[in-house]
Parts: sequence; C-alpha cells; structure tokens
Amino acid sequence: MKKIITIILMVSLFSCTTNIESLKSNPSKYVGEVVTVRGEVSKLVKIPFTDYTFFEIVDKSDNILVFTLKPHTKGDLVTIKTKVIGFDAQNSQESTQVLITNIENFLLNNIKLDEEKLKKNAKSIGETLSKALSAIDATYFLLEQE
Repeated sequence: MKKIITIILMVSLFSCTTNIESLKSNPSKYVGEVVTVRGEVSKLVKIPFTDYTFFEIVDKSDNILVFTLKPHTKGDLVTIKTKVIGFDAQNSQESTQVLITNIENFLLNNIKLDEEKLKKNAKSIGETLSKALSAIDATYFLLEQE
C-alpha cells in the first residue's frame, strides 16, 4: 500500500510542473506567479563571499536562470518551486528595478540582514543579474522558493 501512495504522490508532483518553453511563450500567464519546474542543473555560478547562487536549469524544451540560497550541484535533476520574474532587455532600467525589488523581498523573507545591508546586496545582485540577462537577451528569471 505504501508503494502505491508514493507513486501517486510522485506522479502528482511531476504532473504539476511547468515546462520552461511554456513559461517563455506565455508571459502574461506566468509573470509574478509561483510555478514548479523540473530539469537538470546545467550551469552553476556561486556569488563570491555570499550564500547566493545562480544556476541554469534545462528541461527538454528550453533553459532558464534561477537565483537561490539552496545548494545545488551541476548535473542534479531538480524539481523546484519558483517565482517567475519578467525581464525586458529593451527596457533594462525598469526591469533592473523590478529585479532588485523582487530580490529584496526574497532576501527579506529568507535571511536575516539589517535593512541597509539587505538593500545593498539586492541592488548589487540585481544589477549583476540585469547585465547577464541583457547579454543573453533573456526574458525571464526565476527565484527559487522554499
């Protein structure tokens, strides 16, 4: 009986995932929403002197960048809950501010920092991420949730 329940839970978990191509092709449907994605960690960049990491997750349809506080390893198959943040390289100044605000909120909810340090970290991360997203002409970015 236990095996059947486990299988049902696993099928239920995987059937609720959103493929990355769907995220990118339906912007109005997903921006600001929390979705579950499944894929392989293909690239991983630890931000020096912090606990923050950016990684690229790839599924059979596409790839996307994720910001996280959780440890991952290149090659890991992961199923993660994420918040979808839109990014417009043509309007990078406004998009950068949206990124910074979302990262501030994310850090505020996930780690303990004084407000000044939190805002400084969020601004630095947001500006760095904005440059990276502009360079690869990205339109989306994900924040890994708990």
